[in-house]
Amino acid sequence: MWMDHLARYVSEPPPFNLLDLGSGTGRFSKLIADRFNCQVTGIEPSDKMREIAEKTMVDPNIRFLPGDSGHIPASDGAFSYAWLSMVIHHVQNTDECAAELSRVLASNGLIFIRNAFKSSLGNICMYQYFPRALEIDSQRLPDVSYLVNVFDKHGFSLVAHDILDQTIDKCFDDHIERLRKRGISTLELLTDEEFAQGITNMEKAGRQMDQTKPVYEKIDFLVFRSNRQ
Repeated sequence: MWMDHLARYVSEPPPFNLLDLGSGTGRFSKLIADRFNCQVTGIEPSDKMREIAEKTMVDPNIRFLPGDSGHIPASDGAFSYAWLSMVIHHVQNTDECAAELSRVLASNGLIFIRNAFKSSLGNICMYQYFPRALEIDSQRLPDVSYLVNVFDKHGFSLVAHDILDQTIDKCFDDHIERLRKRGISTLELLTDEEFAQGITNMEKAGRQMDQTKPVYEKIDFLVFRSNRQ
């Protein structure tokens, strides 16, 4: 679904260079390289995640490098596109990040930001059962208007704000099992007691759920264009 949506904005024919900033274990790096036959550079500060990506996403069109949002190891104008998936709220200095993206993107380059924002938290299922998680993310997730102002200051214009319905699990029980792994960064910030109570809340709710229905979430997708000539 995300690759189909991305194709609406990717107009440059291959080969082109795309930056996957905060690439994690390389899931989207591989999807993008396969779909668009492009060169993908994944920048990931976590040695552990980068090691997993290098072992599991072996592809001649992909490379993974250490770096972060304020220090992107690439030359000026190196990329036609930049992809940031569920990473902008981890950025310590958004101004610094926008400046670096302005440097490494080519003229008229596009930034794609896939993320949840303060305005959309009510659309995310887990917050109904982990109220402390909602409190945490309400504090740390940015407003879209804040990002627009920051990126505008560094020569970017917002050209699209789309909201997509994403199927995140096939049924509610599957959703519980995925969250039970505590793989979402917000859940790692909860106390063990808060996390256990949230799982209990979900298990109680799950007894009343129709397990034939998938779990959906609305995810924001921002597209910024560089105005640099």
